[in-house]
Amino acid sequence: MVENNIAAGDFKVAFPELIQRHVLEHASSAEILSFANDDEPYPEISATLECKLRSIAPLPKFKAEKSELFPTTPVINVQSRAEALSQKLYDFCLNKQNPVTIIRGLSQVLGMNLSLFTTKWLVDQVPKHPCEVRKQFAQAPEFNLDEWGRNQWETHSTKQRSTVQTYAKYQVQSFVETRDFQLRKRKFDDAGLEGEYVIGMNKQIKFGTNVDLSEPKLFGDHLDEINKLPWWLRLNDRRNPLSQVGYPILGMNTLQLYMKVLGSRTPGHQENLNMCAVNINIGPGDTEWFCTPPEYWAVIQKMCRDNNVNYLSGSWWPNLKELEDAGIPVLRCTQKPGDLIFLNAGTVHWVQSTGWCNNVAWNVGPLNADHFKQAIERYQFNFGEGYQSLIPMAQLTWLMARERENFSAILSHDFKIFLKLCMQRILWRLQRQLYKYKKLEYRIVYQPEFDKTPPNYCEKCDCELFCILFVKAVPDFDDNGKPLPLETFCEKCAHNVCTVRQNWIVLQQHTLEDLGQVIDELVADTIVKKENVDD
Repeated sequence: MVENNIAAGDFKVAFPELIQRHVLEHASSAEILSFANDDEPYPEISATLECKLRSIAPLPKFKAEKSELFPTTPVINVQSRAEALSQKLYDFCLNKQNPVTIIRGLSQVLGMNLSLFTTKWLVDQVPKHPCEVRKQFAQAPEFNLDEWGRNQWETHSTKQRSTVQTYAKYQVQSFVETRDFQLRKRKFDDAGLEGEYVIGMNKQIKFGTNVDLSEPKLFGDHLDEINKLPWWLRLNDRRNPLSQVGYPILGMNTLQLYMKVLGSRTPGHQENLNMCAVNINIGPGDTEWFCTPPEYWAVIQKMCRDNNVNYLSGSWWPNLKELEDAGIPVLRCTQKPGDLIFLNAGTVHWVQSTGWCNNVAWNVGPLNADHFKQAIERYQFNFGEGYQSLIPMAQLTWLMARERENFSAILSHDFKIFLKLCMQRILWRLQRQLYKYKKLEYRIVYQPEFDKTPPNYCEKCDCELFCILFVKAVPDFDDNGKPLPLETFCEKCAHNVCTVRQNWIVLQQHTLEDLGQVIDELVADTIVKKENVDD
């Protein structure tokens, strides 16, 4: 069973029963499938293969010392192209000890034209481009007050659709009004320092979010600028698994832009499946970030629950004093125009603009074995919570194994071992399911799925349906008598809809032999690599 306190690169303790017996170290797919037979020759092995990955991290055993509660965020000043593309920068940012890193000067040394992401460019070139607008109440970063002035964790906003041109007018108007008001205020009472803006508490503001820049015909130049970055920061690179899934996952493997006024907030969260994130501040104003290391997420989840807000689907803004009392360190940093923020896997974060600016963001990963481990754990946790994982991890796991030559830069020996063990577990589960369905006389139809096609999700619980899915034997019809598109279900939800087996068809999208061949090739690869290391 995968434990959250596994040392980086040491995944053998994740399956202690199996490794102690040396059974699955080099097990073939045929042996895995034999373990899934009804008459199990090795029941203890099947029991271990059936065991689900741990779904929640244990609470940290020790609180951080008071002197460690507000650590300094590392800032890397890149002064040359060689430094920007160096292995040293890559190693530093992906080090587990660095949950967040500010990389300064990167866009300048790489000759990136960030003016393409400004409000002026958007208004001049794509004024009618859609923009989602969130109405919020502005507050100082240390506070999240309700209407009675009491501090709370839950935040509220309303959503509406608009265009970049409409929001741009508001963005400019907000800047002018705030500037003029505070200049008058300084004239009479000399409050504040020149160049600083004070947030007007509880004033309603608008935050322009999710401006999609994925269309190459409109934003090809923008995508070219992003791809000037080092390979591990690029939106699209053959070594970045997330960019190779074959279809867009909005905001993750596509470019998104955020248009902000003073006080715009992104509530607390971890990236979907704990992926790494890249964020560039276009300016002209600053953005303030609050980050905590990933090992504290379970504590924050409990604090969310105690404050009646859902950690995964809710909108929340942590109370800094409560985090301090709980011994949770917070890295607080300012992202200036041109700065690139790199969020390491699993970093809990919340963000507030301290000026008027645009930001552009996307996700990358998993880039190493620890990132993959965190993604699998969160995938299982999401499943238990009934929360949809935007990334189909089962599909991505087989993709990485099939195309491992493309991912050689990230697939260490330990990464491959963990990848293989996860695939063995999935193959075992698929064999058990098909054995049961045949025994119950379900109609099983082989319908091959092409590589890199969007995954199927259950219509009811939103879980990923890999290889096996249930569809109705007789389709539903609309009011005009035309058949509706087939809905897909997992076994549990299908039975909740209708318990009559004859009303369902089980679609099988891969043969177990094909899936097993990928495992066997990976097993052979890990054996060869291990022998080379031993030599």
